[in-house]
Amino acid sequence: MVGELFPNGTFLKHVRYSVHYFHKAGAFGIDEAIVKYLKEKGCKKIVIKEEEADERWETPFEVFWEKSWVHKFPNFQPQRFLAKERWDIFDAFGLPFQMRKVDKIFQQTKKQVKELSDTLTASLFD
Repeated sequence: MVGELFPNGTFLKHVRYSVHYFHKAGAFGIDEAIVKYLKEKGCKKIVIKEEEADERWETPFEVFWEKSWVHKFPNFQPQRFLAKERWDIFDAFGLPFQMRKVDKIFQQTKKQVKELSDTLTASLFD
């Protein structure tokens, strides 16, 4: 099996974005036969560990089962794909992907405020 099902019901699969991501659909996939096996075994959560960007993509199994779709590439087994919007994505530090965006905006704003403050302070002494 590609990946590992742990006793707590979590299925973990290691992937590389450049090889395994279905770019046209914006989704990661798992072989349909494996997904059916996971359903039989009572899987509770699917975790994709993306190695290149060092991200962790997580979703409850039921969301994957209900919202994914089947696609078959030539010379491959059918796979079930789940769109990026349906995953919770975390960075290497365990921070939600959305938090990285918020932090980046905060850092940019902080820099802009400092530049404005420096400009105003300099104009006071001219």
